[in-house]
Amino acid sequence: MSVYITRINGMALENTEQYRQNMVAGIAHRLGIKEMGIYRYNGEAESAESLNARIDGIIAGINREDLVICQFPTGNGLKFEWALVNHLKAYGGRISIFLHDLEPLRYEEKAAGLREAVNLYNQAEVMIIPSLAMRQFLLDNRIRKEMKFVIQEMWDYVSEPSFSLASVSKEEMIFNELSKAGFGLVWYKGMHECQYMEYSILLSLSKFLIAGIPVIVPKGICVQGLIEENSLGLAVESLEEAVNKVEAMTEAEYQGYVQCVQQFAPALRGGYYTQRCLAETMQMFYRKDAGRLSVPERIYNLGQPAFSSTVLKESYGGNLALSWSYKGNTDGFLVCDADGKVVFDTNNVHQHYYLIKGHEKESCFVVKAYVETLKGKLVIAESGLTCLEEEKYESPRVSLIIPAYNSEDYVARSIDTALAQSFPDLEIIIVDDGSTDDTPEILGWYAEKYANVIIFRQENSGPAAARNTGIRQAKGEYIGFVDSDDMIHPDMITGLFYSAKKNDCDIAITSAYWIKETGYECFIRYEIEENIVISFEDFFDTHYIKECGFGTIVWNKIYRASLVKKHLFPLLIAEDEAWTPYVMSYAEKICYLDGCFYEYDRTVGKDTLSKSVKSRSREEQFLSYESVVMFYLQNGNRKQIGLLKRLAEKRLSEKEKNLAYEEYRNLWQRIEKDF
Repeated sequence: MSVYITRINGMALENTEQYRQNMVAGIAHRLGIKEMGIYRYNGEAESAESLNARIDGIIAGINREDLVICQFPTGNGLKFEWALVNHLKAYGGRISIFLHDLEPLRYEEKAAGLREAVNLYNQAEVMIIPSLAMRQFLLDNRIRKEMKFVIQEMWDYVSEPSFSLASVSKEEMIFNELSKAGFGLVWYKGMHECQYMEYSILLSLSKFLIAGIPVIVPKGICVQGLIEENSLGLAVESLEEAVNKVEAMTEAEYQGYVQCVQQFAPALRGGYYTQRCLAETMQMFYRKDAGRLSVPERIYNLGQPAFSSTVLKESYGGNLALSWSYKGNTDGFLVCDADGKVVFDTNNVHQHYYLIKGHEKESCFVVKAYVETLKGKLVIAESGLTCLEEEKYESPRVSLIIPAYNSEDYVARSIDTALAQSFPDLEIIIVDDGSTDDTPEILGWYAEKYANVIIFRQENSGPAAARNTGIRQAKGEYIGFVDSDDMIHPDMITGLFYSAKKNDCDIAITSAYWIKETGYECFIRYEIEENIVISFEDFFDTHYIKECGFGTIVWNKIYRASLVKKHLFPLLIAEDEAWTPYVMSYAEKICYLDGCFYEYDRTVGKDTLSKSVKSRSREEQFLSYESVVMFYLQNGNRKQIGLLKRLAEKRLSEKEKNLAYEEYRNLWQRIEKDF
């Protein structure tokens, strides 16, 4: 019986993946493991006959019962990797997968390939994976329950690092002025990469440690415990926190970290993490119980779970609306009555609203957060007993405007989540835009029941006119918008209002959840430090134009009322695309909270306007969009015309490409000439 390990060749030596493949194969040689060389190439267009011949050549030396450790991904694509695995099995080989990267998790554009990747991994007997968090992710995504796992923990770095402290760029370091030395920055470039670091390990971490440099990492990454317990550096929530901690650090404290790094580095330099993984993998091929000796079924990182608020309101139809705000990790929520009887159980960890039917107004309820264990649900936090309370409303500081048209099936839910806001001084203005169903009756019930709900009715004129009606009547210092089929988190208005007041901002923005049939997806997310002032120019240039597809929506923001009252909505189709850049061009200060406080729900409602627009001819669509672009160029702030033109250029270019209609290019040429 022989043991083999694959190694990719053909990439630049300085390429991270080539280095990892070379290093692992080199350490494997120490254990008597033979190399199975694979050349890197683009094989997507290769014929089946050619691919089979290639694979047969690669594995020609193996015999039945030989062990093969496959370093994946190969870079040659899933088609190649499936062929390799299938041929190995046909030859009678036994397979382990050393997972360097889970590409469908790391790269958003490859997310659709997760199921196929997991199916591929299921062909192996053993997997070497970065962390226990990755193990749980794979188990949650249909990896075989009997799969044996080896946990890698860290990347080794057996050669001398290619940089010294003097050669590292300032972007890679945070310096301590006292010691004139610093910390290596192992950070993320975007929120998706930040989330990936919860599951996987970056080679740059080991490079810094081998060079004797302590590190700074984001809290929540999979190696946070190892770094903190071995005093290898700092785990922080933000770069601002990192800078403050480093600047406040004494020379003795810094040298303490350096000494710990120097004590730790020989384990990486000697390749002992990889050597352990390979040795355990070979052992697992022969022991039925190996890999399941001491690894718990699930690893919990609960933080400090707690309910910050729970609210019970009367809802239309004799129902009760229960809302809650929860901080911490959970697997789901239970809603129980005062006697402890469960009336609702959900594994939707994003849920914050439940409509209770068939209970008297005197009923009270408790919300409980739980995690799933082998012994069932374990409650980790619970709210206090929540009952109906007398309303407390004096004068509005924020006005929330909800346009409603034939929305009898869902408008009550939208109003319930607005009434559940933790912000007490909220005016809710609902404009009935000529509804012909039971919407007016529902709105009338809320207006009679709640002092802060105000209804206006008008002939059907469209959402722009409805919002303008609400704006004219609004009395708050700030104005926000909610669509009648969407929901808002209980802390949305509180968070945005106090951020706007603290920073004297004209507009406060939050990220949002897009609710699809497949679940929740966080979007409209900007890589901006939270709760600080950013100028309109910086926001629009760096963030808004880049994300303008969804950035044009009006409802994930609150606006200074004086700004909005001077700049009403145009009565156009796609009025939000015209109005948002227009009104923003008159703002000076903007602030942002990454709370996903708004919930854009496409699982309810008919979305008839969007369907109507898409059913129109290309010429009709163009003329409509021409009106949108010309509105914000002609009416926007003249001081910001350069940025507005850049937005127009990007959007028109995208339209021309997606719709294959040259009039969009012709329009841009006219704009370039006239503005």
